[in-house]
Amino acid sequence: MKKLWYLIGIVCLLLAGCQAETAAPPADEPAEAVSAVSESDGVAQDADHTAEEPETASDTASSEEVPAASGEDAAAGPETPAADSGEAPAEQPAAPPDGGETAAPPAGETPAEQTPDDAPATPASEPEPTAPDVEPAAAPPTPPEGTAPGIWETADGLYYVQEDGTCLAAGSVGYLTFGADGRYTSGDADLDAGIDGLIASVCPDVAADREGRLRQLYTYIRDNYRYLSMDHYEAGSTHWGNSAALAMLNQGKGNCYNFTALFTACARRLGYQAYNVAGHEYSPDNDHAWTMIDWPDGATYLFDVQLEYAYLYQYSNRRTLDMFKASGSDGVYNGFVYYFP
Repeated sequence: MKKLWYLIGIVCLLLAGCQAETAAPPADEPAEAVSAVSESDGVAQDADHTAEEPETASDTASSEEVPAASGEDAAAGPETPAADSGEAPAEQPAAPPDGGETAAPPAGETPAEQTPDDAPATPASEPEPTAPDVEPAAAPPTPPEGTAPGIWETADGLYYVQEDGTCLAAGSVGYLTFGADGRYTSGDADLDAGIDGLIASVCPDVAADREGRLRQLYTYIRDNYRYLSMDHYEAGSTHWGNSAALAMLNQGKGNCYNFTALFTACARRLGYQAYNVAGHEYSPDNDHAWTMIDWPDGATYLFDVQLEYAYLYQYSNRRTLDMFKASGSDGVYNGFVYYFP
């Protein structure tokens, strides 16, 4: 009899344990997390989803089945990165402006940045242009103490000494123009170089008599250049001076305008107040050109290098003339009539 009651007590204890396992879950766990185990197949089924639920818009928008969250995941809510983790949440792509779907790039590739069709392309940056190195103009030289005011010539060029003993810079005196460095210039660098070269080959000694050097240049031009029919210019015009002189230097030939312009350029380079005249000679309809120089003594003299050339090398009645520093009155110089404009 005692054994029977002992077995009954063990059975009661076993039944009490089975009822405890199937009891309601603790209050801190959601009811939907509890699953009943089917004895037939052992597959867990969600107790709250035994009844059929109506479809929602979110269900029809996705073709993939979303697994149910476990009890712990549902209780914790959506995952949020820790504030002190140092990692920023992944940036979500913005929806396309037209409401269409944004295609995901292939794995391992970075999507190219999209720009509106009407957005101007950004030009590639280019290096800033640098200004070319420009050497500043040299300062005018300082004349030796006691140098008289007026023309001062050195091996480097022609200068004009002012009353205060300094060289004129970036200014003019009569027909002579001086640059920022104080040197005389015709205004044409090529012509300046050509005249300097001619003087260096004909009369390089700057200490020699200035009028003697002018005579040497006059004779050299007369005897070493030839006549060539070229353009004539209107009486009274002077714009042709530099171009006619440079053409004579380059080609070694020219007409009376070229002979005159070259000699005038040489005379100015030596410091003379020389100028070109386009007028007529012999008769009012015979175009001609010649040089006039305002001499330091106050008089004005005529120089006609091409007329001398013509009587020496062109005309049949050759004879020697002297039209260097010719003086005259009423337009007559050494017996030749000149019609001034």
